[in-house]
Formats: sequence, structure tokens, C-alpha cells
Amino acid sequence: MRPFEVALTIFLVIAALVELTSLSRLVKSFFVFLCLLLAIIHLGREGGHWQMLPVYIAVVVLAVGLAIRRTITVSLLVLTLCLAGAALSFAVPMFSLPKPTGAYPVGTRIVYLRDDSRKEDAGSDRTRDRELIVQVWYPAESSSNHLAPYRRWRESRLKNSYQSVLWTNSREDAVVSAKGGPFPVILFGHGWGATRISDTFIAEDLASHGYVVIATDHPYNSNRVALPDGRVINGILGSPILDLGIVSADKTEALWNMELQKWTADQIFVLNTFQAANLDPQSPWHGHLNTEMVGALGHSFGGSAAERICSVDPRVRSAINMDGWTFDGVRDRSEGKSLMWMYEDSVDPQHLLVNSPVPAEHVNAELDIRDEKNVLSSLERFGGYRLVIDGALHGDFTDQPLVSPFRRITHTGPIKPARMEMIVRDYALAFFNKTLYGKGSSLLDSGNTSPFKEVHFEQWPAK
Repeated sequence: MRPFEVALTIFLVIAALVELTSLSRLVKSFFVFLCLLLAIIHLGREGGHWQMLPVYIAVVVLAVGLAIRRTITVSLLVLTLCLAGAALSFAVPMFSLPKPTGAYPVGTRIVYLRDDSRKEDAGSDRTRDRELIVQVWYPAESSSNHLAPYRRWRESRLKNSYQSVLWTNSREDAVVSAKGGPFPVILFGHGWGATRISDTFIAEDLASHGYVVIATDHPYNSNRVALPDGRVINGILGSPILDLGIVSADKTEALWNMELQKWTADQIFVLNTFQAANLDPQSPWHGHLNTEMVGALGHSFGGSAAERICSVDPRVRSAINMDGWTFDGVRDRSEGKSLMWMYEDSVDPQHLLVNSPVPAEHVNAELDIRDEKNVLSSLERFGGYRLVIDGALHGDFTDQPLVSPFRRITHTGPIKPARMEMIVRDYALAFFNKTLYGKGSSLLDSGNTSPFKEVHFEQWPAK
């Protein structure tokens, strides 16, 4: 709970207990007034959210109770509501993103882009141009601009609406830093059906170290995309493309590769747009971007997209795939393209299910086997890095572990969020520092060893 939420809850409890005493009506009124004042300050400074709804009701009950003088009933009800609010706030907290570790303050900006060279191939109106929303995290000048919310209200659903008043470490529309540029660009790709903000923990950190991270929402696949004209496009979760039980491994791979082509085209368009903006004196990005020194980073399907754009675009020198299948990602990989794969727990039972009578299990196992073959072939030919994190699950490579201390809610592994964030951020930073800036790294250059006990690290030299 945040400071004014804690203060409000504590004083509500005190006020409820005071109601049970013989203190004067004036004293009791003072505590009610104080709770009302704290509620107003909390709503104005921190923002209201559904986890605190029982506490808001408790404020109203306390105020009404002062008038009707139902002392015991009111006090018990207020105490119960405060307990419920505290429980909800513990189960689904207003989490804090880890502080960036670099020297730069971080700014963020949301940009709408329209590609008039392509038509949208999903949704009901196929005459529209392809539209994208991107969010950029970048090294910034010190700023008093408001901290950016984790998620925009229009892109929220009820369960995550509280994230529209959950503040990040980034300042909205801060001025790009005039020192240290032009900055290398990193293209970020989220997982299938996820959203551009899914890995804010690593985007902010990389930005604080002198990188411009550009994350793209892909309409009709990203979870929710709010466009400037008021339209909100929902993703395609539930599409047959995700149901491994009704399609074969070949069909699944073909369908996902079609989407991979679209995502790659989206990211190339994004990179082209920012390359042009870097040359435009009227653009806030003018002169600040090094679009010939580009990396790519992605989680799950976004990891495959990161590999793919690295393989086909000469400006993209390196890529990290965080726990994603490869598909066609490395099909056109060539010399000089550095790749790193990060994987969840090394104990992988999926390979044992290749002969399972359950279609979804069989297809998933078959895709695992194909993916491992593709990755090993690419590593043997071109080299690269692979690491497996014991105890990690698929969602641990995102902000998801922060959402709740209960793993049944987050569907993540037993590694503490701060530990997982440290591992992922350290390896990602070391990789991009080496492949884009040419900086040596003890983390990457120490053979097949790692200072993290959870990590099994492999360095593959190119043949």
C-alpha cells in the first residue's frame, strides 16, 4: 500500500476504535474529518483503484455512522472493511518497478504511427492503413514532468485498471538527454497477446544506461490498443491459432510464421520512421538516435520477432530471445549477427510428451523439439549465448511476478522478483554493451560459468 493509503487505513481503524469510547462528539468528528481529508489527498495524489474500494466504503460508513450514532455496528463494519481493503491490497498490490541502475534519468513517450504502404489484414475494416502504437523509453534530462502511469486507462480492463494510477520510474515526455548521444536503439517485442509495457522493468533499465528502447503494440494481437480516434482494438486471444489441440505442429508453425512476417514488417516500419525522425530538425528525436546501431529484444513470440528482424535488417546487429520459440526467426541469420537465448527452468518435461495421445501436448512437444534443433543449429554455425534459469517460468521474464505475491495469480516460479529482474537485466545489459558498444563483459567472457547460482550459461563460439 502507498503512503496515503496506509495512513487512511490506519486512521480509519483508530476512528472506529474511538467511536467505541466515551470521548466527546467533537473528538470523534475530528477523526472522521481527518479520514475524509486523507481520502481526498490519497485520491488526488495517488489515484483511486479497486483494491481500496472497501476502504472508501468505510469512510462513507464512518461519516454516516457519526450522524446516526450506531456506534458498535459502525465500528465493526469499518474495521471489517479496512481488513478487506488491506487484504486486497496485499494480494494485488500497487507494485513498484525496480529502480533503473544506470546514470540517466528515464523519459517515456507514446507515439502513434500509420503505415500507408500496408493495409490492415485483420478486423472488420480491411481498407484502413496499418496503425501502430509504440512507446519509447530513453535517456532524458532531469525533469519535473509527471511520472508516467504503467498503463493507460483506455488500455485497461477492470482487473488491471489500477495500473493506470500505478506510477513508473519514467517521466512523461521528458526532453531527450543532450549528453552521450546519439544513443543505440533497441526494438522490443512483447509476447503473443500481451502488450508493449510487459517488460517495463528492463526497458527503463536499458534506457538509464544510454539506450533508446522502442516497444511496439501490434493491433489485433496486442491485448488492447487505444488509438487516437477513440477506437480500442482488442487482441485475438482465443483464436484457433492458439489452440494446439485442433491444429498440427506444421499448421501451427505456418500460421505463426505468417504473423511473424507481419510483426517484422511492423518493426522495420517503426525503425524506418524513427530513422527519418532522427534527421528531422522539428522532431524531439533529432540527432539523438543511432539507427545504424540497433538491437532487438523480445519475450515469447516477441523473442522470435527479435531474432527475425536481426536476421533480415542490416541495421540490427544483435538480438535476445527471452523464452520464445524460434519459428523462422533464425532462418536467414548470417555471420556478424549476435544472438542470446534465455530460457525458463532446465527441467523440460515437454519432450517426454511427443507421443502423448492428447493433441495439445503432442503439438507442444513437437514444437519444442523443432525449436531446440533450430537453436542448436544456429549456435553451432554462428555462435552465440544460451542461458537457462532454474526455477524460472515463462512469465518470469516480464513484469508479471510483481503483480502479486501469490504465484497462483502470477503463474510464475519461486525465484524472488528482485532476483529474477537482476539476472535478466544484467545479462541483457552486458549483451547489448558488448554487441552494440563493443564493451568487454566479465559476465559473458568467463566461459560457461555464471555468478548466479540459478543460471546455466553457455557461450558458443562461431565456427
